[in-house]
Amino acid sequence: MKKIEQAAAWLKKNYQLFRCPYCASAFRQPETKSLICQQGHSFDLSKKGTLYLLKKSYQTNYDDPALWQSRRKLLQAGLFTPIFAKIKDLLPTSSSRILDAGCGEGSALAYFAAERKKNDTLVGFDLAKSALNLATQLDSAAFFCEADLANLPFQTASFDAICDIFTPSAYQEFERVLVPGGRLVKVIPGQAYLAELRHLLYAENSGNYNYSNQKVKNLFFEHYPTAKELALNYKFSLNSTTFQQLLKMTPLQWGASEARLTEVQQLTLPEITVDVVVLTAKID
Repeated sequence: MKKIEQAAAWLKKNYQLFRCPYCASAFRQPETKSLICQQGHSFDLSKKGTLYLLKKSYQTNYDDPALWQSRRKLLQAGLFTPIFAKIKDLLPTSSSRILDAGCGEGSALAYFAAERKKNDTLVGFDLAKSALNLATQLDSAAFFCEADLANLPFQTASFDAICDIFTPSAYQEFERVLVPGGRLVKVIPGQAYLAELRHLLYAENSGNYNYSNQKVKNLFFEHYPTAKELALNYKFSLNSTTFQQLLKMTPLQWGASEARLTEVQQLTLPEITVDVVVLTAKID
């Protein structure tokens, strides 16, 4: 079955999760490869099986095929596997509707599908078309769409859990689409996240040489005072190929000078530190 046909079959079964991004009305059960809301707004599936659910188009530095290809290869090599495993342990133990906010190329949802084996309903959204195109190539039951974090095209109380990995958060919208008692799991970089690469790219007196996640943590705990915080730190081995992939996949390079970036591209690192903080809260 082609991707668009698989997606159409999935939508026919799960269309009630969605609402129109223009008028917030419900969608009718689809009879074709389109979703049409009660006010007549129509959204067509792409040939790759993704759904465009935005009121307007957005330009993002992250919509770079080379970045996402490199990220896919590194994640398949295991760069974020311990992170995915930690999130999996925090998700509901029963079959659930799980939303991946800023899903990128889909590796997290593919991991959950393979490891949980609970017949979950898995949905991911992102703004980067090149990432979503890669996501649909994975052999998983997840559905992917383009959506705006600040105007989620999902019905109120439509998901049991949301995971947010290195993505900005819209807490009001997250709370709206989560069921009462739903679970929010947010992963943010720790102080030592990719520190070896950061120190290669920037001088010690640069503002980019060090990183603090304190503002992000403070905001999370302002919203969820009883939230839990878990630290995860490990080393990931690199070779010349995976080092180049790491350079391509991370936005750390965006602030570096062309001269310094050229110098670093001739180097390599034997390993990189993956240092993250996993924040989790139950939404009342």
